[in-house]
Amino acid sequence: MVRRVTRGQITMIETMMIETKLPKIARIVMGDPAGKIIPYPDGTNIKHDYFGWIGVESRYPYRRVNVLLAKRWKDVPFSKVANWAKRIHDTIHPGFMGLETNNMGGDILKLFQTKHDMPYLKGVYTSGNMTDDSRKKWSHMDKRFMSKWYKKNQNDVFFPKNGGEEFRELLYQISIIRESTMRADLGRHDDLFMPLILCLNVVRLLREEVESQTHG
Repeated sequence: MVRRVTRGQITMIETMMIETKLPKIARIVMGDPAGKIIPYPDGTNIKHDYFGWIGVESRYPYRRVNVLLAKRWKDVPFSKVANWAKRIHDTIHPGFMGLETNNMGGDILKLFQTKHDMPYLKGVYTSGNMTDDSRKKWSHMDKRFMSKWYKKNQNDVFFPKNGGEEFRELLYQISIIRESTMRADLGRHDDLFMPLILCLNVVRLLREEVESQTHG
């Protein structure tokens, strides 16, 4: 006798297939390196600007995003930042951890990957005007597109109620970013906002993967 499979069972099977490929809990940590590599007593140093990091967590199918980590560094050796980042990696085991790699970012990424033994750190190239194909790549982010995406989906993004000074700075940066140029005003910073949308870009791609497998 042939056993009929109901639509509900098919949906359940499809969901199981998706969940075997996509993580039930996605943890993403991204950094926005600033400054340049210069001689320093212990090797290299960040100079003149902040190096910001953001960490988020989202559960399948990635509708809600919890921002759990905000950290920024200024005028400290890269070795100190790298030691901190490695502890974060070894503690929470993010599925995606990376740096923006424009300007000096590519050199800083290589430094972290080799000298500081972080081969799992990925680079993400950013621009203000990418094509649809570029936006589908995990190694790319369209800054203006993601700024608009955040505004459209901001009710899905949750911040801790008592997150401390760096979370307050993140919320302030969100309020001053000019969407037209994707830059903060002169003398102000975007070192936490940028890694936030880098994290959300990965969440967006995960959402699109769920949608393509569910409806494709």
